[in-house]
Amino acid sequence: LFQKASHAPGKPWSPPGSAPAETADQRERCCPSVRASTHQLGEPRTFEIPVVYGGEHGPDLGETARFLGVTEAEVVRLHSAAPLVMRCYGSPGGAPMLDGPAFGLPIPRRSSPRPHVAAGSVAVAGRQAVVSARPAPGGWAVIGRTPLILVDPASEQISAYRPGDLFVFRAIDADRWDDFDGRSLLPVGGDPHG
Repeated sequence: LFQKASHAPGKPWSPPGSAPAETADQRERCCPSVRASTHQLGEPRTFEIPVVYGGEHGPDLGETARFLGVTEAEVVRLHSAAPLVMRCYGSPGGAPMLDGPAFGLPIPRRSSPRPHVAAGSVAVAGRQAVVSARPAPGGWAVIGRTPLILVDPASEQISAYRPGDLFVFRAIDADRWDDFDGRSLLPVGGDPHG
């Protein structure tokens, strides 16, 4: 199911075609303007994301657990254990691209991408994580899905989040889906402008 990444032992893993993995310090030394512009936006806000993990909402949870040699419950625990920092907007449609959880190993992409990944899908690949803002094809491992709406193209402010913000994932049971369905993602405290 997953495509094994080939890389030299002892060297940091990077996605095929990308530059070698680098540390946060190296990125900040190389691109101080990125760090400065993030700080100018204000203090990071926290966004809490309810997620139904596994089953129809997270079809790759089991394969991710097998790859890591842990239980599905442990994958969920690791994914939701600490806030993940948003680094940039991704595709499609403003998806928050996040630092990945502390899985210990980079998660390979699927060997065959899906032609359709639903909006709200929570996925991981390499050492990154993402929440799909819009439906689109995708090759990342989908481990869950949130019922929240991340982006609203009709709104003056398409999304409430920005680089530097923190995303906290919380597991919910599938029978709680309707409690959150259709609600917009807002920072903890409710002020989208922070």
